[in-house]
Amino acid sequence: MDGRRNYFLGNAAFSAIRVPEARALAKKQDLDEAEALRLEQAVLDTLRAYDRDEVSLETTYAAALAYAALAGEVTERTRRDYHETLDRRPWMYCPCAICNRIGVEVMIFRGNNRNRRRGFHNTWQLYKQLHGYVQELPPPLDTSPSDTGQMTFL
Repeated sequence: MDGRRNYFLGNAAFSAIRVPEARALAKKQDLDEAEALRLEQAVLDTLRAYDRDEVSLETTYAAALAYAALAGEVTERTRRDYHETLDRRPWMYCPCAICNRIGVEVMIFRGNNRNRRRGFHNTWQLYKQLHGYVQELPPPLDTSPSDTGQMTFL
């Protein structure tokens, strides 16, 4: 896991869409607070509409990048990561209770509650992987001597 790939589903890792709080962003970047709040609400509304299949991938991607640009430079990696996340919609394929309950909200990197829920989702994913890994281990060795004098698997 790195600072960008922060949502796991099976063996795949995705980037959450960063939507910093508008008031803090306006203060930090010396932006008009009212305009920052308007743009923040627009990107959140667009992400939620995308989750309901009411807007296109292109519209959602453009809104996410426009808001990201307020926070600073949008790199090629950010563009690629956001497009992959939005295009593949990993939250829709996750069977965990968090993703089923809050949908795209789990993919919005924002306040502590959302980030904490994504953390719980990732912990569940790790548990599943570890549980699956344990089940794939070979059976224990039979330490009683066999006819050949070698240990055998049970």
